Amino acid sequence: MASIFTSRDTGGHREERQNKLHQIEKQLHRGELPEIPSFETLEEYRVPFGIRDRCSALVLLLNECRFENFYLPWKCGDTKHAWEVCKTIDYHNRLKAKMHAAGHKDLSSAARTYKFFPSKEKSDLS
Repeated sequence: MASIFTSRDTGGHREERQNKLHQIEKQLHRGELPEIPSFETLEEYRVPFGIRDRCSALVLLLNECRFENFYLPWKCGDTKHAWEVCKTIDYHNRLKAKMHAAGHKDLSSAARTYKFFPSKEKSDLS
């Protein structure tokens, strides 16, 4: 696999990236997260360790799109949005797993336990 940082190809490579993005967006709409790329691929594309997670496949597509479009801020919005949606779904899945491990059936019981919301009872301050 050739590195994305070698040339700015605007031909079939863009269509291939759009097809990959479309497939990943279908997975996200079903609530599934994309597969994690291999360690070698992440090293080749120089992805920082802090963002090597379940959404790394979208980071590869986003960085490739940014490079091809000279990092123009109004380009690659659809890819960035898909990455943000993936990060949100991943966060919610981790939150649900954490609450399930703590013995909560849903987030509303966790909110009552951890007092995320003020109670209707009279507080000590008043």
